Amino acid sequence: MGNDRVRQLRCDINQATKRSSGSNGVISGMSTREADRNAAAQQTLDTLSDISQLLNTQLDRETLATCVGMIESGVNPEALAAVIQELRRENAALNAQPVSNGR
Repeated sequence: MGNDRVRQLRCDINQATKRSSGSNGVISGMSTREADRNAAAQQTLDTLSDISQLLNTQLDRETLATCVGMIESGVNPEALAAVIQELRRENAALNAQPVSNGR
C-alpha cells in the first residue's frame, strides 16, 4: 500500500473514530462520499487487525492504528518493529525482577 493511501486511510480512520454514527448508519455531519471513505478506512483497519491477530503480533487496534500512522509519517517499518520488540523485552525483564518492599 502506498504512503499516500496509508496517509489517507489514517486520516479517515481518525475522522471516523471522532464522530458518532447517525441513526441511519451514516456518520452525522458527513457527505455520503466521506462516509463511504470512512467506512473503507474502517474496513481496512479491520482487515489489518485480523491479519495482526492471525500473526499473533499482540497489537491491539489502537496500537496498530498508531503504528500505521507512524509509518505513513515516514517512520521506517523495520525500525518500528525493532523498537516494539525491544520495548517488549524490556517490559518482560522488568516484570521478571523481584518486587522490592521499598527498604
